[in-house]
Amino acid sequence: MQPLIINKNTIPGEIMTLIDWSAISNYYQPANSKFYFFKGQLEYLQCDYYIKTLNTINSDNLPKVNELRDTNLQKQVKYHDFKRKYNATRGNTIELMLHNKWNDSEWGMPKASEYLYNLGQYGYLNLFDPYILRDSEVLYSDIRTR
Repeated sequence: MQPLIINKNTIPGEIMTLIDWSAISNYYQPANSKFYFFKGQLEYLQCDYYIKTLNTINSDNLPKVNELRDTNLQKQVKYHDFKRKYNATRGNTIELMLHNKWNDSEWGMPKASEYLYNLGQYGYLNLFDPYILRDSEVLYSDIRTR
């Protein structure tokens, strides 16, 4: 599978297909079958990025979330305050959202969302969300759940 590349020609707000389970199942469907069941499983999904066209965020402005005296709640507040201050409308980030769609249903709310910041360095996001799958067995951290 080829990587999906987002660049200056990408239309803002465009939804791009990462995995087309329907096309995969149709490809592997036996030619003489009338009824068949197909089960797909997603175990790994990652976004690697380097954003060089946005305003670079100075590392002094990053939230100091590793302070030993901060509680988990204080760390979360600092993190979300930073995200509110440095957002897409101010030119500091791009928002990446993962949606899922089943058959002919409408696109729903994003299953996952994250901001990609231009910190002047390469980065990655682990986008694996075990809840993207519906009515399926999920393999996550070596534990099988229903």
